[in-house]
Amino acid sequence: MRIDPLALVAAVTIIAACGPVGRSGPPSGESGPQPAGHSSQTPLPENTFIGTNFARYMNADFDALVDRYFATIPKDERVTVAGQIAQHVAENLVLMGLFYQAEPTMIGNRLRNVHVEKTGGSTHTGNAHEWDLR
Repeated sequence: MRIDPLALVAAVTIIAACGPVGRSGPPSGESGPQPAGHSSQTPLPENTFIGTNFARYMNADFDALVDRYFATIPKDERVTVAGQIAQHVAENLVLMGLFYQAEPTMIGNRLRNVHVEKTGGSTHTGNAHEWDLR
């Protein structure tokens, strides 16, 4: 099974957003705290719009995967469940960003040895001492 790297990033983002425990606590009748991305944490009229699942994605299969992820201790099994979450995210488009932080860079064709870093927070002039003109 091949998992798209972007889906894996989205799954990790969702797992991180789920957090270990929802901040608003469990809904009435639940036995324990639920992750923030869980359907039970969806702000709805029934719970006076209290909850931390702001995306309001509700899916029983996804909830089962998230529950299993947080209940699994062995690392190998946990990674397997994270892969299943990534697959669910990719197949069901659980998360779709609206804004992407782009940093366009224009580099003259006469400049040589200009390297644009692909990591965030870097400056494009970090190796200016190596630049040269053709």
